[in-house]
Amino acid sequence: MIIFVIIVVFILVFGGGYYLDGKADYSNMKYRIRNSVTQIGGGEEYYVRYWIFQPKKKVAAEQLITGLGCRAAYREHAKKTNVNAKSKIPFLEEIYGVVR
Repeated sequence: MIIFVIIVVFILVFGGGYYLDGKADYSNMKYRIRNSVTQIGGGEEYYVRYWIFQPKKKVAAEQLITGLGCRAAYREHAKKTNVNAKSKIPFLEEIYGVVR
Protein backbone atom coordinates (compact mmCIF):
# COMPACT_ATOMS: atom_id res chain seq x y z
CA MET A 1 0.00 0.00 0.00
CA ILE A 2 2.84 2.39 0.82
CA ILE A 3 4.49 1.77 -2.55
CA PHE A 4 1.21 2.51 -4.32
CA VAL A 5 0.86 5.82 -2.45
CA ILE A 6 4.46 6.78 -3.29
CA ILE A 7 3.90 6.00 -6.97
CA VAL A 8 0.67 8.03 -7.05
CA VAL A 9 2.33 11.02 -5.35
CA PHE A 10 5.28 10.76 -7.74
CA ILE A 11 2.95 10.77 -10.75
CA LEU A 12 0.92 13.70 -9.38
CA VAL A 13 4.02 15.81 -8.67
CA PHE A 14 5.58 15.19 -12.07
CA GLY A 15 2.29 15.47 -13.95
CA GLY A 16 1.35 18.68 -12.14
CA GLY A 17 4.80 20.16 -12.65
CA TYR A 18 4.73 19.32 -16.35
CA TYR A 19 1.25 20.85 -16.69
CA LEU A 20 2.24 24.06 -14.87
CA ASP A 21 5.44 24.32 -16.93
CA GLY A 22 3.34 24.35 -20.10
CA LYS A 23 1.41 27.37 -18.82
CA ALA A 24 4.43 29.31 -17.52
CA ASP A 25 5.93 32.35 -19.23
CA TYR A 26 9.72 32.38 -19.12
CA SER A 27 10.27 35.65 -21.00
CA ASN A 28 11.73 37.36 -17.89
CA MET A 29 13.84 34.52 -16.52
CA LYS A 30 16.45 35.32 -13.88
CA TYR A 31 19.92 33.81 -13.95
CA ARG A 32 22.65 33.53 -11.34
CA ILE A 33 26.39 34.11 -11.56
CA ARG A 34 28.99 31.76 -10.10
CA ASN A 35 32.54 33.11 -10.07
CA SER A 36 36.01 31.82 -9.28
CA VAL A 37 36.14 33.64 -5.94
CA THR A 38 33.64 31.20 -4.43
CA GLN A 39 34.26 28.24 -6.73
CA ILE A 40 37.21 26.11 -7.74
CA GLY A 41 38.16 26.47 -11.38
CA GLY A 42 38.05 29.06 -14.13
CA GLY A 43 36.06 32.23 -14.71
CA GLU A 44 32.47 33.22 -14.23
CA GLU A 45 29.51 31.05 -15.14
CA TYR A 46 25.90 32.01 -15.72
CA TYR A 47 23.48 29.32 -14.57
CA VAL A 48 19.75 28.60 -14.26
CA ARG A 49 18.24 25.82 -12.14
CA TYR A 50 15.20 23.82 -13.17
CA TRP A 51 13.41 20.58 -12.28
CA ILE A 52 13.53 17.67 -14.73
CA PHE A 53 9.78 17.92 -15.32
CA GLN A 54 10.19 21.47 -16.73
CA PRO A 55 11.21 20.95 -20.38
CA LYS A 56 9.94 24.38 -21.45
CA LYS A 57 12.10 26.12 -18.83
CA LYS A 58 15.09 24.03 -19.90
CA VAL A 59 14.80 25.21 -23.51
CA ALA A 60 14.28 28.84 -22.43
CA ALA A 61 17.32 28.63 -20.13
CA GLU A 62 19.50 27.24 -22.94
CA GLN A 63 18.46 30.14 -25.18
CA LEU A 64 19.11 32.64 -22.38
CA ILE A 65 22.58 31.29 -21.58
CA THR A 66 23.69 31.21 -25.22
CA GLY A 67 22.17 34.66 -25.76
CA LEU A 68 24.30 36.11 -22.95
CA GLY A 69 27.46 35.46 -24.94
CA CYS A 70 28.44 32.00 -23.70
CA ARG A 71 29.88 29.62 -26.28
CA ALA A 72 27.64 26.72 -25.27
CA ALA A 73 25.11 25.70 -22.63
CA TYR A 74 25.94 22.65 -20.51
CA ARG A 75 23.53 20.58 -18.41
CA GLU A 76 24.33 18.75 -15.19
CA HIS A 77 22.99 17.95 -11.75
CA ALA A 78 22.64 21.11 -9.66
CA LYS A 79 25.52 22.17 -7.42
CA LYS A 80 25.32 23.49 -3.89
CA THR A 81 25.26 27.27 -3.61
CA ASN A 82 28.75 28.07 -2.30
CA VAL A 83 30.47 24.70 -2.56
CA ASN A 84 31.76 22.92 -5.65
CA ALA A 85 29.77 19.76 -4.90
CA LYS A 86 26.56 18.23 -6.22
CA SER A 87 23.35 19.06 -4.43
CA LYS A 88 21.53 16.20 -2.70
CA ILE A 89 18.13 17.37 -3.95
CA PRO A 90 16.91 14.80 -6.50
CA PHE A 91 15.56 15.84 -9.92
CA LEU A 92 17.10 19.33 -9.69
CA GLU A 93 19.25 20.19 -12.70
CA GLU A 94 21.05 23.29 -13.92
CA ILE A 95 22.17 24.72 -17.22
CA TYR A 96 25.34 26.78 -17.17
CA GLY A 97 27.63 28.53 -19.59
CA VAL A 98 31.16 29.84 -19.09
CA VAL A 99 31.52 33.54 -19.82
CA ARG A 100 34.05 34.32 -22.54
